[in-house]
Amino acid sequence: MAEEMARVYPELVVRDTDGKLQSVRYLEFTALLLNELQVQAREIKKLRQQNDKLGQQNTTLWAQLAQAHAQGAAFNQRLATLEQMVQSRNAGPRLAAAGALAR
Repeated sequence: MAEEMARVYPELVVRDTDGKLQSVRYLEFTALLLNELQVQAREIKKLRQQNDKLGQQNTTLWAQLAQAHAQGAAFNQRLATLEQMVQSRNAGPRLAAAGALAR
């Protein structure tokens, strides 16, 4: 383990006079791990808050999309009704003119 520790945190290993690894400063390592756990806990809390906020925004956007879809459908229905009314009005004079020509 001392070799692995020396690669990542060389300041946490003790070497002998020849430079060979002798031991690990476990007390300092424990403090380092505790600090990293606290950093990770804060990051997790922050990410959870961001995730909750994005979830709320997502819900709001889906509701807005559903509302826009409903409004679009209602608009299309009104447009179809108006088109039928225009066609009905235009068909009346044509039918009357065709009937007059046939006589």
